Parts: sequence; structure tokens; C-alpha cells
Amino acid sequence: MQKEDIGAVAMGHHADDQVETALMRLGRNSTLLGGRGMLVCRRWGMGARDKLEWAGFHGMNKWIIRPLLEVSKVCSTRIR
Repeated sequence: MQKEDIGAVAMGHHADDQVETALMRLGRNSTLLGGRGMLVCRRWGMGARDKLEWAGFHGMNKWIIRPLLEVSKVCSTRIR
């Protein structure tokens, strides 16, 4: 995103991925905040400083969006 100066990236995560992520995080003793799953829209620069997710200040004006989080896998395979 930084190299190509892209402002947002849309991910293909769907509702089934959301449930899986929430359960996985709760299974790792995450907080309720982490257990809520993925956000529909979040800043790319979010994350822990010691992890790969951290993009620093320059990443805070870029976005990751997940427009399909409310669509089940069954519906998404019928769309194709």
C-alpha cells in the first residue's frame, strides 16, 4: 500500500470468517474487544509495535475494508 500509494484495500472476508476469527481469538484468551472479530473498516497502521501489523504513523491514513462481513459463505459462492 505504501509503495504504490494505495489508500484502501478491500478484503474478501465473509461472515463465516468473522465467526472463525472471533472464536479463535476467544480461544486464545483474548479480551472481549479482540473477541468481537474483525472490523468492517480499520486503519492499516493499527497493531502492536512489535508485530508485523504495525505500519507506523504513515499507515494511519490508509484503510483496510471488509465489505462482505455480513454475507455468509453460502451466499458469496452463489454470487460467482
